[in-house]
Amino acid sequence: IIKMLILISLILCIVKSQDEISCGETKTGIRGSEDEVEFVFIAKTDYEQVYLESCDSDHDIVLDIEDKNGNVIVTEDDRTDTMPSQCNYKYAPAITIPGYVSTNDEYSFIVGGYGRKEGVYTVQLFCEEAYTAPGPAPSPSDCPRERKEWNTASQAERNLYINGFLALSDAGKLPKFTEQHGQQAAEEQAHGTSGFLPWHRLFLYELETQIRNLGGEYACFALFYWNWGSDVDQFNGTYDSYSIMNSGLGGRG
Repeated sequence: IIKMLILISLILCIVKSQDEISCGETKTGIRGSEDEVEFVFIAKTDYEQVYLESCDSDHDIVLDIEDKNGNVIVTEDDRTDTMPSQCNYKYAPAITIPGYVSTNDEYSFIVGGYGRKEGVYTVQLFCEEAYTAPGPAPSPSDCPRERKEWNTASQAERNLYINGFLALSDAGKLPKFTEQHGQQAAEEQAHGTSGFLPWHRLFLYELETQIRNLGGEYACFALFYWNWGSDVDQFNGTYDSYSIMNSGLGGRG
């Protein structure tokens, strides 16, 4: 009986609280030396990668990931071989759900402490959405991809163009195009070679399609082009005076 009471008392000393966490969300709190904090994550879509980072915690954090059945599938502490660059190589952990994460998958992130450490924890959840292949091109009779020259577009059309890129960025997809364009494979295949034009035609077609796939006012989105020669003739080569530099897109860079 005494042994049973001791075991029960030890179990009761571990306080485990539960909360939900979503992609991009930051959670901060105070945990005692024996406390564990559980954050339940349910995938709202498909993700290539989902990871939790605790760079801003002020004490020695240990992280676990459990499946929906409560089985621990990953554990990370502050060992030097797991220091993430996202933490500027501080001794703070990050933990990643292994493999592809599908819609409605459920996991729990457990925040604990090492060696009876306690203090303030701060964790943030990062998600990288799975790549969505471009849908079929709309029928030209239904929604043509009309290429307008920037200087001939109305202000409303320019605003829609700019907002389309902002919406794609908010959806987490625009950075993927930026990363792809800067990859070594792109440098070898698309720049300084005969593949420059066809590679970039497909690249821009897919970029345009992803904005169209946002639906609503972007369903018939089309990229513009810039006839730079007209600005050169009009402004005599004064770069910062070009009309495109003063029309909502921003300046140099």
